[in-house]
Amino acid sequence: MKEFSAIGIDTSKAHFAVSGADASGREVWRESGTPARMKKKLSALAPTLIGIEACRGAHLLARELVAMGHDARIVPPQLAKPFVGRNKNDAADARAICRAVREPDTTFVPIKSEAQQAAAMLVDHRRALQARRTEIGNRVRGYAAELGIVAPQGARYIPTILGEILARTDLPTHARLVFEDLADEWERLGPRVAAAEAALVKAARASEACRRLMEVPCVGPVVAWRTMVAVGDPRRFRSGRAFAGWLGLTPRDHTTANRQRLGAITRAGDMALRADLVCAATALLQQVKRRGEEACGGGRLVAWAARLLPKKKFKEVAVALANRVARILWKLLASGARFDRDHGPALEPLEAAA
Repeated sequence: MKEFSAIGIDTSKAHFAVSGADASGREVWRESGTPARMKKKLSALAPTLIGIEACRGAHLLARELVAMGHDARIVPPQLAKPFVGRNKNDAADARAICRAVREPDTTFVPIKSEAQQAAAMLVDHRRALQARRTEIGNRVRGYAAELGIVAPQGARYIPTILGEILARTDLPTHARLVFEDLADEWERLGPRVAAAEAALVKAARASEACRRLMEVPCVGPVVAWRTMVAVGDPRRFRSGRAFAGWLGLTPRDHTTANRQRLGAITRAGDMALRADLVCAATALLQQVKRRGEEACGGGRLVAWAARLLPKKKFKEVAVALANRVARILWKLLASGARFDRDHGPALEPLEAAA
């Protein structure tokens, strides 16, 4: 089989579509088949640049291709889409991935190890359990409103509402069946959410990097662990500003005719980490408004946020604080330093301090 300058693979559960290009970028190989058959053909090729669309199983396939000697790259779908052309099919997707992987400006998804994927699974599992519990709570409130019961806000009131409804003797049979199922699921979800939370907190406190990140105001075990999982190798970002831009915490630029127009934040990158950072910054600012700077730990970062509060909208200050915290977290991971609240984002590296 001839040599290729790049290969693109469009993957699915039971079907792979492959497109290969020569040195000029012209497609010279197009084939599809089962994953096992296409992997066997790829293993017989000389080391080649291979692009894979970021999706389920992409990291596992990338690790397998690297073991074969290939240079595997995971391409974000939004960067491959402009190369698809008019018709959307597996062959066109593979050709688009092949073209995108050759582009010098393409930003690739770092290949995760099994340990890194397991760490990400823990965070996603906790979030899924919390989302399920929120869904059950909202459903209970909605059904209770149909029975004339208005419930106060807060998850702690859900058991009281369920008990009040199930104690009624005039509750219709079908409604009783529904509320009994909801009560049973709510009761089972509580220990599962607590167990996932405890496992995440334990893992974060056992990690030296997470312990350093948790020294930053408004950063707890969840944000520290999620940041460590999302960043991976901090050297893939040029600076903290690049990391904040990747997270989508920077304004969208729509400049034309040399007139700068900045809009809302781009909301690109890791949505869950961005939401956690903004929520943590919001919680810190609320405490600053209620209790003052010193009660919240003081330091230059808190003082800077407190000075902004009278001048800007609360949400704008929360996003700005989340942006600055994200930059600090990247700096701590990239340098191995510790946070100093009074004299800047970081002290000397831990080895020097020891």
